[in-house]
Amino acid sequence: MKNSYNAIRAWGQILGSYQYYTEDQIETARADNAPNNAIFKNYTTGKWDTINDIECLPTLREIANILSNN
Repeated sequence: MKNSYNAIRAWGQILGSYQYYTEDQIETARADNAPNNAIFKNYTTGKWDTINDIECLPTLREIANILSNN
């Protein structure tokens, strides 16, 4: 089964990203075998940042809220 990468979807929703961009990010994550909790690819480091990398508590709460409603 393909990874759904719902955290990328939530991150895109928070940022107001276009659907096509979010879907492209998900396809890139699948191709890279990114972790399930990935939110975006950090092109400076070449690694995928994850929910665990978010330090802003309100942002974490917002992502949790979005994920719990999906």
